Amino acid sequence: MKNSTTGSRTKRRFVRLLTIIVAATASMMALMAVPALAETGMKCHPVPESNVCLSFWQLDSNHYQVKIGIDFHIGLQRAQQIIDQPGDPFVARIFGIAKEPVGKQPMFTVPMTDIGASEEFGLGAEFIYVATRDQLNDDPFPWPFDFRRLMGRIELIPGQGGPTLTFETGSFAQNF
Repeated sequence: MKNSTTGSRTKRRFVRLLTIIVAATASMMALMAVPALAETGMKCHPVPESNVCLSFWQLDSNHYQVKIGIDFHIGLQRAQQIIDQPGDPFVARIFGIAKEPVGKQPMFTVPMTDIGASEEFGLGAEFIYVATRDQLNDDPFPWPFDFRRLMGRIELIPGQGGPTLTFETGSFAQNF
């Protein structure tokens, strides 16, 4: 009688252990099948003469708001001169970052939506674009030179033959 009880108890323990192993394996497989969440939020690159920020915010399952902002710490008078010159003084782009020799490659332009001058911040501008997941994951380069990260770059074209100034943001992992 003890042998059948012991055998029955062993069988129940084995079935429980097998159930736990199957459930754990299924959970791990389900987690691996779900794509990694996109890295969103804001990253800035402050230096003494400027602060440049890049943000990605998910709007729905296929769209992200891409936003680049800059505060260029110059005097109010100079900032206003740059604003008053004909044309847009800034160009903002999103770049994919790959291993060398490919390096940083432009992906798309982000249009300027606001510009202003103040005593406190100098020359400020904001650039906003709604991009699709496919645009953010676009990568024309095959492995091992594929894009790993995305970053923003703003160029200030001051006019009157002055040099173009370049400002870069922090970077995000490319997995949207």
